[in-house]
Amino acid sequence: MNARTRAITISMHTNVPAQKGFKRQVVFRISAEEWPLLEAAARKHGSIQAAVIAGIRGLDSPQPDPDMAAPNKRETKPKLQKLPRQPTAKPTPTPLVETVAVDLDEEIRAREAAKLLGLKTDTVSGYIRSGRLPGRYDAAPTWRGWVTPRGAVSNYQRTRQG
Repeated sequence: MNARTRAITISMHTNVPAQKGFKRQVVFRISAEEWPLLEAAARKHGSIQAAVIAGIRGLDSPQPDPDMAAPNKRETKPKLQKLPRQPTAKPTPTPLVETVAVDLDEEIRAREAAKLLGLKTDTVSGYIRSGRLPGRYDAAPTWRGWVTPRGAVSNYQRTRQG
């Protein structure tokens, strides 16, 4: 039985007897705003694991009533400051200027076509595979990968712009 199957079949609510060497690996994600808090707690407790365990143990301890706190004691908890979210800018397509020196039948790699169209390389490769853009997979001996004619990229760019 592999670990994936074991993880699925064990319930979080079953009582597991304390055994010597009993360990479980826990994976979770935190946001960029929470990362400094975890780093500070890890420095305080010596490791990330120790910081998380201290936080879990702190859940069981009674929380002090804020009205009963001593008036001259200062709050030492770090304040979580919300940073304004920066809008992600979409890449602007680089205009393809057709000149006499540009060979429209020249095959360019999907990476270059993606830069010209303002798309990701995987997106352009998918367009070539699906037939949305003409092209082919260039295998041995050059191994250039997905290629498409420069003229096809120019035509596609004009149709996208309207």
